[in-house]
Amino acid sequence: MVKVLWLASLILVGGRTTVATVAHHATVPVPIVVSILPQKYFVERVGAPHVDVSVMVGPGQSPATYEPTPKQTTHVAHAQVYSLSSRRC
Repeated sequence: MVKVLWLASLILVGGRTTVATVAHHATVPVPIVVSILPQKYFVERVGAPHVDVSVMVGPGQSPATYEPTPKQTTHVAHAQVYSLSSRRC
């Protein structure tokens, strides 16, 4: 299923795609950043082993007073998916 999604996304983008490129993307975990630990649990259960999940707000930290580190900002910049958790609509 993941291979099909990768292939479909590459075709939609219109880039030059080879079989080697598709195979590479099928074996490399997708970098995903989530804001809180429960999201990490969910994403790992759904996407394992095809995802590499990082958490912004770690254990013992408050989401209300959280400030990202420069390293975390870099992780977000390189992630293909960022899942934000917020109560505000």
